[in-house]
Parts: sequence; C-alpha cells; structure tokens
Amino acid sequence: KRQGQLGDNPRFQQLGKTCLQLAIWDDHDYGADNRDKTYPLKKESKAAFGKFWQVPEDSAFWEREGIYQAVEFGKPGKRVQMILLDGRWHLDKKNPKAKDSYLGKAQWAWLEEVLKRPAEVRVICSGVQVIKLNAMGRNWEMWGHHPTERQRLFDLIESTRANGVVFLSGDMHFGELYQTTDISYPLYDLTASGLDQKYPQSGKVQPDQKQIGTSLIKSLNFGGLVIDWEKSVLHLEILNGEGKRHLRHSVPLAELQHP
Repeated sequence: KRQGQLGDNPRFQQLGKTCLQLAIWDDHDYGADNRDKTYPLKKESKAAFGKFWQVPEDSAFWEREGIYQAVEFGKPGKRVQMILLDGRWHLDKKNPKAKDSYLGKAQWAWLEEVLKRPAEVRVICSGVQVIKLNAMGRNWEMWGHHPTERQRLFDLIESTRANGVVFLSGDMHFGELYQTTDISYPLYDLTASGLDQKYPQSGKVQPDQKQIGTSLIKSLNFGGLVIDWEKSVLHLEILNGEGKRHLRHSVPLAELQHP
C-alpha cells in the first residue's frame, strides 16, 4: 500500500484506479531543492521511490545508477515508447558545459539503444524543460544550462534516426508548449505543471518565438498527448484543473519524421 501525504490523498488514489502511472523524479522527489549528483541520500531516495511506485524486484531499475526506464506499448505500426529520464542522479552543476554533466555516461548509452528500437511515437519525459531557453537568465533549471548535453540529445535523435520524438516536462508550476527546429523535424516540449499546486510567481515569464500560441497557463493544469492513429495525427494538449481544454496543437505524424 502506498502511504504518506501523496499515497493517502483520495484524489491520487482515484487517479491510480483509472490509469497506469509511470513516474520520474525532479528535485523535490529526489531530495532537497535543485540538488544534483552530490546529494548524500540519493540511494535512499531511489529505494523510497521504487517502493512507492511499486517497481518489481526483478526490474533492471534496481541495477542502474538512477531511476531511468523505458516502457513500450502497442503493436508494430502503432507503437508508443515512453522514455523516462533521470536528470538528477548524474547532474553536475559545477561543470554544466562538460560531457555527461546531465545524464551520465551509462544513461546516454542506454538512451541510444532505446532510441534505436522501433516506435512510431516516442515520449521523452524530463523533469525540467528541454527546449525553452529564454528564461535561463532567471536561473530556472532547464537543459539549456547544460548546452553540451542539450545539443548531444538533439544530435542523438538525429544519429539514431529516431522518429516521432516529443518531450514531456514539468517543474515550472505552469503549463506551456514550445517548439524547436534544431533537428531535421520539429521537436515539441509540452510542459505540464502543476497538477495540484499553483505558484504565485509563475506569471514572471517571457514568451519567445518558440512558444506555441498563447499556451501559457498559470492555474492548475495537466497535459495530454492524444494519438489519432486513423488520421495519423498527434494532439498536444494543455487542460485546466477542471479538465477543460486550454490548448490543442495538432501535429501530423508525418511531420515528425527524418527526411
């Protein structure tokens, strides 16, 4: 049984009854605010994480340095790959421009193999935003503070010829959708947060040319990825706390392909 403040929450319990739950962690799940690889209780955090999310004892999860995993659903031609990254265990804040300063050597090697597997849609889940750069001056955590690793991620998507990649991120206490054309097909980053918490300073942002429309939402929200296999379209959505759609951006799967 899941216990504690979250496990005892009846709304969380109801969510668990209605859908499969896959989890990654960010700073406050891992430890103290914005902690990196130097956090002294990282192993204890992983043990608590695995217990709470009921990770099977025979899972490769327990053998790895970190919590990264990949899960695949669907038959060939309609296969979805969920890639759950660990951006904390190997995070090196003292050397942010160095190679392996974000994911670590072993996780990079694993990710390359995962991206080579067949899939039509690949959802790469990151605790912090991947694409957005315009708020770096505010010292918000994001991949942009690790430029070598961020470019390496884009290069890996290119070199593995991985189609259908879309990013799903959190951390920011608001929701928004960003796009970049830094590789040969558009990449999208759907930020969905927070599901059950608002942050009063979340309005202090500066949209730039990569933000999709007026996607920013500062109230309670959650994200949605809806795949219409018949029409071969991926719908990226942001919904408010009442489940009403704030944004829907539709992308033909044919556009998420290497030439």
